[in-house]
Amino acid sequence: MALAKVLAFYNRATAQLLKRRWPAQAARRFAAAYRLQPRERAARRAVEAFIAVGYFREAKDICARQIENGDKLAHWRHYASYVGDIEELAEKRKSSGGSTRIALFNDTDGRTNIGCRLTSQSFKSAIETAFPNASIDSAGFRFRSYRTTEKTSIQDGAAEVREELERLVTAGYGPQSLDNLLGAQLIVLQPEGSIDDDVNLQGLLTFFSPVLLAALLGKPTAILNGTIPGYGGARRAFLRSVFALVDVAAARDRISAENYSIRFLPDAALLFAPPPYTGERDACLITTGARNTEEQDRLICTKALEICREFQLRPVVLTRASARFAEFRPQIEALNGIFAETASLYEASRTVSRCRLHVGARYHMAILSLVCGVPSVLFDVKTRKNEWLTQFSALIMQASLDGPLLPRAQELLSKAGEYPAPRDALGTDYVDLLRRAAGAEKVVRAGPVTQLLNEFAHESG
Repeated sequence: MALAKVLAFYNRATAQLLKRRWPAQAARRFAAAYRLQPRERAARRAVEAFIAVGYFREAKDICARQIENGDKLAHWRHYASYVGDIEELAEKRKSSGGSTRIALFNDTDGRTNIGCRLTSQSFKSAIETAFPNASIDSAGFRFRSYRTTEKTSIQDGAAEVREELERLVTAGYGPQSLDNLLGAQLIVLQPEGSIDDDVNLQGLLTFFSPVLLAALLGKPTAILNGTIPGYGGARRAFLRSVFALVDVAAARDRISAENYSIRFLPDAALLFAPPPYTGERDACLITTGARNTEEQDRLICTKALEICREFQLRPVVLTRASARFAEFRPQIEALNGIFAETASLYEASRTVSRCRLHVGARYHMAILSLVCGVPSVLFDVKTRKNEWLTQFSALIMQASLDGPLLPRAQELLSKAGEYPAPRDALGTDYVDLLRRAAGAEKVVRAGPVTQLLNEFAHESG
């Protein structure tokens, strides 16, 4: 026993040293540590390492072993379905090919977070509907570039501006993304929820650099499916200029759209069609909140469990940052509940459809609940996304952490059932905007883009 503990520590420490330069070897070391000490944390490390290098069979094997060892809270059953989702995405990228090339920037499909995959997969489905013979070259945003990208300095001239924008595209989205952009017939940026109040002017320039470079080169551009913070001053002026330079711009919430005078088109996540469900609804979904403090999230769980006990509902934790609810696991197990962090969209929708209520602060989990016919008691977070959702649907009610919840929960419980989803009309709107962008007159906007970057350099200097 002592030897196994020492060897597990050795393999784990070796993996930490290897993971940056030799990630495949590191994954095998993490797996060796897990075999020596088959604990949940060790399993998680090994599975994540195998996913990172595309060894999906090995990742699924560990999930299967954890399920066999006893998975009372269904954590590993849900996680195994997520591994399958990521494997399917990787295979789809390998086989992608078509007569039209579309470069999609800030694709959030590969993330652990269910909501990121929900909105991005739905958005890509709209792109595929608009352009059936297209190949989508995706690039995720590198958040570290907010901190590490060297400050932009422009003297003058379109040639220097192009060189600087190419540098920023590479820094923000990786070297392959520049080739994708240069070879594409349409450049699409999906802001999603990737910019917040803390992003400075340089960070905004890095994030939006793909559409600025495309405008400079005369390529069709679209900015769709994003929430835009209500900036003031130079950041607001910069974004208004960016939106004026692209062929199509729309925000996914009405608050952002009105703030920047662009079109409102509801979140693409609403296009998701869950599998039909006619069974019993006997559970309550519990989620954390984006940018919440740990104390706020624990209070959400405390209040949600009170609702579960009052109305005889099984607690279902299915959320990013589920570790913040760790102290409640014994209570959740005693109530025959589920405690999971992620799942495939199919598995997540099956689990959510068994709920009568969602209590939490996750914006996209509220949308998933909505399309599954589940009402939400939704707490506000630092962004305005949740505020907009409560305006969008009567099935979503905004609540305060310091207010009484039981009366609100009781009011919503009777509304669980089929949601009249607007997905058909919404899907048509997305397709129309994408086609409009692709068919826009090809205008080289070197002058306006150069002027914008010169103004940027002056403002940030």
